[in-house]
Amino acid sequence: MLANLLNRAYAAAVIVGAPLLALSPSAAAGNGGCETGTLVGVYSYSYTGFSISANHAQIPFAVAGLGSYDGQGHVTGASTSTTIGGKQAKARAVPYTGTYTVTPDCRVLERDTDVTGAVYNYSEYTGPNGTSLTFVETDANIVVTGTETRD
Repeated sequence: MLANLLNRAYAAAVIVGAPLLALSPSAAAGNGGCETGTLVGVYSYSYTGFSISANHAQIPFAVAGLGSYDGQGHVTGASTSTTIGGKQAKARAVPYTGTYTVTPDCRVLERDTDVTGAVYNYSEYTGPNGTSLTFVETDANIVVTGTETRD
């Protein structure tokens, strides 16, 4: 009877634990994982966040855009942003280009430069199918997180 109970407990642990293991980054790597070619196509995104000014004020902003990943480590796109408060230029689409790397455990590092020369760095995650990205901007004095979805 005790052996039967232990076998059931083990089976339950396997059934419950297996899906969780399948979601881990190391499991993704073991199942073919990700590579630079995982990200290919046009992704749309929108996000809100804020920047921190020199006097520590939080300046909220919103961004929307499209990025096209070529599967070889290059991205091109355009985004439109708007800022609340202060003087602001008219919102317009600003083109950018960038590079990205994808590790086998599906982590992505991206660095973009827009036509004004501003540089943006992101730490991102994707899945082996590459249909979406979640990201955090890693630049100083910026608080941003968002999601991109392949169209």
